[in-house]
Amino acid sequence: IVTGQTVTHNISLSPRVTDAKLRFVLTWGATPRDLDSHLRTPSGYKVYYSARGSQSNTPYAYLDVDDTDGYGPETVTIFRFLEGTYHYFIYNYSGSPDITTSGAVVNIYGDDGFSRTLEIPTSGTGRYWYVATVNGTTGHVQIVNRIQAAEPGLPVSKEFAQEDSPKVEIQDTWSYTWDF
Repeated sequence: IVTGQTVTHNISLSPRVTDAKLRFVLTWGATPRDLDSHLRTPSGYKVYYSARGSQSNTPYAYLDVDDTDGYGPETVTIFRFLEGTYHYFIYNYSGSPDITTSGAVVNIYGDDGFSRTLEIPTSGTGRYWYVATVNGTTGHVQIVNRIQAAEPGLPVSKEFAQEDSPKVEIQDTWSYTWDF
């Protein structure tokens, strides 16, 4: 920060996850204008802009807002885990420019206050950013962090299955202290 200059830094804050199990907060740059948060639940229900879910009924997951003019945030919260695997991913609804140019960031907050910050990969082909899976029994978050052409979490025929790159789990906790 330079004396006499005004600096604007946009950040997203999320209240402590006290009434929920897990929260994903998506932010991005001015373009593409419309990125969409999606959460496919173990039952096959998909929480997204057209089906925002419910906090108190199945699927016990909820999307707060569908931002269509850039930046976000879009927040998906899981209020009660269901047995099975959740798939959290981002879709480039705008289509152009490529999702890899969005500067997207996902912050993951747990009910224990633990958070992870993931930045979108800058390489890869497709309109989907596959962020993570969640084990509904244990609550364990498995980081995927991959760009791909197909929607994550859909059943795939063994005939057409492709070998995926290995999943990488990130166990770092990031924190920032600012003194102005």
